[in-house]
Formats: sequence, structure tokens, C-alpha cells
Amino acid sequence: MTVEGAMELTTEIEDKAFRNEEMPSGLKYPEQLLFLRFRLLYSYARIVQMPPEQGKREKYEILKQYVVDVYNSDLLDSTAKMWQKTEEARCAYRKNRTIENADKLLAKLDGFP
Repeated sequence: MTVEGAMELTTEIEDKAFRNEEMPSGLKYPEQLLFLRFRLLYSYARIVQMPPEQGKREKYEILKQYVVDVYNSDLLDSTAKMWQKTEEARCAYRKNRTIENADKLLAKLDGFP
């Protein structure tokens, strides 16, 4: 995902934060952080009468961090799934260190049936 792609996907979150509405329920962690960052940016911008150029720069930085947050969240999810799907093969190998069990573990790690 790019920053430009994030801009298109996050307009509803940004609009709710701009209007100082309640955080929508059901958001994943990266979207929750994004909402809170936007709400803070817009609240602060109103208080100090932030110049639009500064607001645009800060919004861009917030979206860049959102892209990183989404990547990290997806990486964490895929890692957790990998540990879950290989658990049986890892246990079998620990109990009986054979080539066959090592091959089964490797097949699970590689995503083969």
C-alpha cells in the first residue's frame, strides 16, 4: 500500500476524526491509531490555527506511518498463522527427530500440503 492508496481508503476515518466524532467500532489496531492521530491533528490545528501547508505535511507523515502500521500488523498476523499451522509438525519433530518429520515440518513451513 502506498500513501496515496491509504488516502483513498481512509477518508471515512479522517472525516469522522475531523468532525470530532466517536471512534467507529470494529476498527483494526492500525485504523484506531490513524483515527486518533487524525483527531489529534485536527484538534491541534483548530487550536493553534495551523497553516494549511503544515497540516498537509503532517497528514502525509501520519499516512506514511499508517502504511507502516498496516504492514507490521499484517506481518504479525501472518507470523501467528504460520506458528499455528506448523504446531503439529513442530511437536512431532521435537518428539521424534526423523527425516520424515523434518520433511513434514519443512512442507508446512513452505505451505505445501
